[in-house]
Amino acid sequence: MPQPQRIVDAHHHLWDIERNRYPWDFSYLAQDYTADVGAAPVVGTVHVEAAHDPHHPVAETRWLEEVAQHSGFPQAIVAYAPLESAALRQLLDDHAAASPRLRGIRQMLNWEPQDQIARRPGLLDDPAWEAGLDELARRELSFDLQVFPSQLQRAAEVVAAHPEVLFILNHGGYLQQATDERDDLWRAGLRALAASENVVVKASAYGSVEPAFSEEGLTRYVTELAEVFGVERLLWGSNVPVEKQHVSFTNQLDAFLRVTADWSVTERAAFYAENALRIYRIDEADLLAPAE
Repeated sequence: MPQPQRIVDAHHHLWDIERNRYPWDFSYLAQDYTADVGAAPVVGTVHVEAAHDPHHPVAETRWLEEVAQHSGFPQAIVAYAPLESAALRQLLDDHAAASPRLRGIRQMLNWEPQDQIARRPGLLDDPAWEAGLDELARRELSFDLQVFPSQLQRAAEVVAAHPEVLFILNHGGYLQQATDERDDLWRAGLRALAASENVVVKASAYGSVEPAFSEEGLTRYVTELAEVFGVERLLWGSNVPVEKQHVSFTNQLDAFLRVTADWSVTERAAFYAENALRIYRIDEADLLAPAE
């Protein structure tokens, strides 16, 4: 099975419930991540905000900078900020001051009446929220876009209206258990989004689509994303520790490697590392040495 020479995990989380306020009942620290990675050639990571206390989001960025100073990762941080907030500029200033690794913002937008992750509905239609995207553009910060299949069409309209912002679609644009209706919405929505060049996508969190994590289903998932966006706009992310409720890091990575075994060396290198380095602007000098 072809192995990439190096991997940059474009989506993972860490949290310490002794230091910060999280909705989780356990801590997941840098040493836990390293143990899960094992011998995989992970040389860099992107940390995405982990539902930290929304009233004090800079505390998470400050803590992650401490973690990076001691462990060597994450190389890039995607922090939380409510784009509709009147205090957005100051909050972004504070995030940037807390860590030079800040690369982008994520504000989870997933919302359906029966499945609510966002803190409130309607953010994609809020003019104040859209104005926040302009502030990200001024600072050259990307936006990690997380929505359900039913929201992809509206998200595509927002993306097209803000070509100066780089949008990074989280978790393949799905993050719900598959149904025929959701599959149809997903496929159509992906194509609407891919029409804008300022959006890329992470192949991650497949366990939310199919908790059994079958290789047949994963193959369909990855193939669809690659066909719609092209491998040059596709990143790999482990989504640990959340994804560990479905599959271990090692088994997940092995499954992805089998699915992409027929890809060219260049395509695998792009998917597993080079795209993340480019998109999250990670310096080669900041990478870890691969595990021996």
